[in-house]
Amino acid sequence: MRLPQITVQDNRSSSIVDTFLGVNQNMLTSRGEWHAMKNMSDDCYPAIGTRPARGVIEKTFTNPKGIFYKNGLFYIDGTKAYYKGNEVFSVSDSAKTLVGIGAYICVFPDHIIFNTFTGAVENMTANVTGSAVFAPLSKNSVFTKITLAGIGNTFKTGDNVAISNATNAECNGTKVITESGTDYIIITASISEEFTCSATFERKVPDMDYITERDNRLWGCSSKNHEVYCCKVGDPKNWYNYESEANNSWAATVGSDGDFTGISKYGTYLVFFKESSFHVLRGDKPSNFSLLEKSLPGVRSGCHRSLVTINETLYYVSRDGVYVYNGGSPEKISKNITAELSDATASQYNGKLYLSCKMDGVQTLLVYDPATNIWDIEDDTAFKFVQYSEGVLHYVDSENNLRTIYGSRKDKIEWFIESGDLRGSAMEQKYVSKVLVNFILPVGSEARFLVKFDDAPMWEQKGYIRSTMDKAYTMPIIPRRCSKYRIRIEGTGQCKIVALATTIELGSEINGYIHSGYRR
Repeated sequence: MRLPQITVQDNRSSSIVDTFLGVNQNMLTSRGEWHAMKNMSDDCYPAIGTRPARGVIEKTFTNPKGIFYKNGLFYIDGTKAYYKGNEVFSVSDSAKTLVGIGAYICVFPDHIIFNTFTGAVENMTANVTGSAVFAPLSKNSVFTKITLAGIGNTFKTGDNVAISNATNAECNGTKVITESGTDYIIITASISEEFTCSATFERKVPDMDYITERDNRLWGCSSKNHEVYCCKVGDPKNWYNYESEANNSWAATVGSDGDFTGISKYGTYLVFFKESSFHVLRGDKPSNFSLLEKSLPGVRSGCHRSLVTINETLYYVSRDGVYVYNGGSPEKISKNITAELSDATASQYNGKLYLSCKMDGVQTLLVYDPATNIWDIEDDTAFKFVQYSEGVLHYVDSENNLRTIYGSRKDKIEWFIESGDLRGSAMEQKYVSKVLVNFILPVGSEARFLVKFDDAPMWEQKGYIRSTMDKAYTMPIIPRRCSKYRIRIEGTGQCKIVALATTIELGSEINGYIHSGYRR
């Protein structure tokens, strides 16, 4: 007789992570994803490492109002504007919007134009009141000459001027100056005889919530007036010249509900955002401008500074996350970020999106890499203001310091990555018999490995390395029996995590109690 054949089953299984995929806050994660992290970067993808050091403090502001780059760094501190470190003009003590057009930097709501090439400072708006002589150029002429000492120093040919209080109503209203001299201007108005009166002449700019530049024009929108506007080509002084020429200004009324929440150009388009919709403007001159409304996710209120274009893709923060717009329907790219995002300011650096925001109310700097679709969490850096220029990303932090996003600051970086619940490939009780972590640690850096078993409240430290030479280290860990576990790797200084291997031995399905069915 023969004995029965016995089959020996190997209950051990191994897995290795050598591609790290960033943060994923969802309940279920893929291998290589992390539930939480701090100061991590995918610059060394497929490995994961600590971010580079921040830049040193270049300047500390007293009361920063904005920074901008146009052939040099421009900034406003309190009531003073500076260009390339030199004070250039004064402004009011209020929040600012800075927009570039050609060689100009335009400051709103002060309506100041600064020429970065010549250093000249001009006002968009102007107001002159005085006793003026209104006279027809000739009998039955459709042009009227207005004589007033020095008026031609304020208004130029082509300007639109709003005239009020003229005793002949034909001369009141917004007129285009067809000719000007030191002491006179000529407008289109038909009057039969000369008269003299005290009149007011004004060049106006509409009040706008958000402003940007496209095709050598400034564009803006007003929630109060439900209108969108653009100035004349290359001329931010003139917004009310609606004659038919291709270079003139333009305006339109928008009938959709809600306030505007942002504005941005995208390719040849211009997009006016609201929270639940946006309007796309097409065309290259007033005669063919058109607005198309789309009822799709727009920019969240308070996140207008999250609008940024990277490699011909427009990014922004909406009510339920971060979206990209490529000319069709916006697509959500933050499905791995479940926290609520608000108060967002963004820029780009080296092809990545840098998003400073409140994440469930906590100040956070998120970094998204379009090449890998990976989200990383750096730290609590706040962008009061941010500006990319010629390979450098400048920002003003919460303490009013001007610095670059990366540089040569010497402080040691504290970092960690933390997994979600890990169960292996089986539901049974299991022994996590071995975990190997492969690090690259420069001299002086530290790393610790911690594990939390089942629902234990405390982390258990299982390994520690302080690097004494620049080399790769392997940290072997021997955990214990559990049904699920979490791992956390943390440290200080620079570090790269190259791979993480886990070996599991299965136990039984018994969890310390017996379930015998329903009780009667």
